[in-house]
Amino acid sequence: GAADSNYTISYVPGTLTVNPVALTITAVDKSKDYGAALPSLTVSYTGLVNGDTAPLTLPTIVTTGLATSPVGTYGITASGAADSNYTISYVPGTLTVNAKVLTVGGSFTANDKVYDGNTTATILVDNLTLIGVVGGDTVTLTPDLAFADMNVANSIVVSLTASSSLGGAGAGNYSLSLVGAPTTTANITTATPPVNNTTTSSTTQLSAFEVPRFPPPGQSDMTTYQVNTFVPQMGAVYFYQPPTPYDMAAFDMMMLDAGNLQFLDGFISLLGHEGLMPGFDDRRRLHGVS
Repeated sequence: GAADSNYTISYVPGTLTVNPVALTITAVDKSKDYGAALPSLTVSYTGLVNGDTAPLTLPTIVTTGLATSPVGTYGITASGAADSNYTISYVPGTLTVNAKVLTVGGSFTANDKVYDGNTTATILVDNLTLIGVVGGDTVTLTPDLAFADMNVANSIVVSLTASSSLGGAGAGNYSLSLVGAPTTTANITTATPPVNNTTTSSTTQLSAFEVPRFPPPGQSDMTTYQVNTFVPQMGAVYFYQPPTPYDMAAFDMMMLDAGNLQFLDGFISLLGHEGLMPGFDDRRRLHGVS
């Protein structure tokens, strides 16, 4: 179509080369719980142009994981896509198999106990069940129990604690949830400490806490009576001679856990209280405690 009277025009054709565009096909990461069916495997595309939504030949997507695969990670790969307009490369993905959550059903009963200054409880009858175990997997529950309160009372709620654990060959494929787990009730009864009314060295250990007798009428001097301190975490009793005269007001301040007091042969016993009477701190020699 060119024209000029001063020229005789001829033409030499050229070539337009349309090169393929780079297309990256990425296997999308997936996850599932142990024992669940495999999720649908998908890919994403990076580099499509001109309104294309996929290569002409779609890729095949596979994983090394199975519906029955144990907890772990497994590869996902794509291959086989084809389109002359693209240079295709692949990025693998990962299938993650997560632990399946088990819940607790059934029932249990707990042992009553004598007050010991803590909430620890023990199981009496175990009819607990695990809900959600897959197929023939062997999974067991080791329950750990605790009272809702450590003090003396009847019908205290006893619950499973986070220290409850799973065991058995299949335990690694599961986790434990205590949401909705059954509870029961049990009693904590008043402790009965031994009565001791003799002068004892400060290194003697007993199994309970005792404080001196009330003085006889008209006598306020308590120097002949022992002062003992019980440390529940150590199971030891330590004895001290009080100063003269003994301060009964200070004694009153010790009665902090009234629900756990027991009167025996003129003694008042107080379990679960670690402190000495006010003013005696300079005389205590608690084993292993500064």
